[in-house]
Amino acid sequence: MDHQDEGKKYAIPKDNPFVGREDARPEVWAYGVRNLWRMAFDRKTGVLWAGDVGQNLYEEINLIVKGGNYGWKLREGLHPFSAKGRPAQGPDRADLEYHHSLGVCIIGGNVYRGPRLPELDGAYLYADYVTGKVWALR
Repeated sequence: MDHQDEGKKYAIPKDNPFVGREDARPEVWAYGVRNLWRMAFDRKTGVLWAGDVGQNLYEEINLIVKGGNYGWKLREGLHPFSAKGRPAQGPDRADLEYHHSLGVCIIGGNVYRGPRLPELDGAYLYADYVTGKVWALR
């Protein structure tokens, strides 16, 4: 650990999007994710990719950005979600989703940046735990 704020065993970056807001904790950088199952930075672009396990019908991949709201628990992917069966409203921030007819438990991966498979350079590789399917996303 290289920094500590007063009274904490960690430091909050001064540019965190919620620093100084009374309605949020300053530690928050992004919110509204449900169950991230692996996050990874693209080492070339610095983009943060995350696989977010859905609840009912959709799995999603998000590009996590500073201050981003990914909608849980008002949305599942791009779709309104309500555990009580009522329509819900909320942010529509999902970068990619797939329906449970294709797979039911996303496992986030990495952006490939190796020399052995140049056709995959820059592709985000991820899988579905239940079906065993593996995809490449550009």
